[in-house]
Amino acid sequence: MRNAGDKPVKVDSSEFGPALLGLSPKGPFWASDGKSGAWITRGDLVNTSSWECRSGSVKYSASYTIDPRSRPPKRFELAPGQSKKVRVTFKVPPGQYQFMVGYGGGVHEEKSLASNAISFDLNDKGIATPAKPELSSVRYVVPDK
Repeated sequence: MRNAGDKPVKVDSSEFGPALLGLSPKGPFWASDGKSGAWITRGDLVNTSSWECRSGSVKYSASYTIDPRSRPPKRFELAPGQSKKVRVTFKVPPGQYQFMVGYGGGVHEEKSLASNAISFDLNDKGIATPAKPELSSVRYVVPDK
């Protein structure tokens, strides 16, 4: 996170919403009706988040944690030009993913800011590499409001 303005800003860490999008597993409990869906959403940078569900004999789960050494305080101030890094670690199955963070006001309460998206592939050994755009089958479009 970075303050690109010319005045200090007060920041509330609970208003940062990490989102991890990826290919949808098949099953009746998945909310998406397309090829992709949200694996992580409606969380913040104050608390960790996880979920788990079963579809027949297959178990799906996803979680994230915030590294305690980079966890931001609940409320803080960023001076003009100042930035703060936060390390987020995911535990998800191998696949193609896209990560972004939104900031502001809770769910649809007010205009929010969104980070650039980071697309990556996660292999069976848990190693992430940047996704190759020409090979990635995960595509997301955020509509203009």
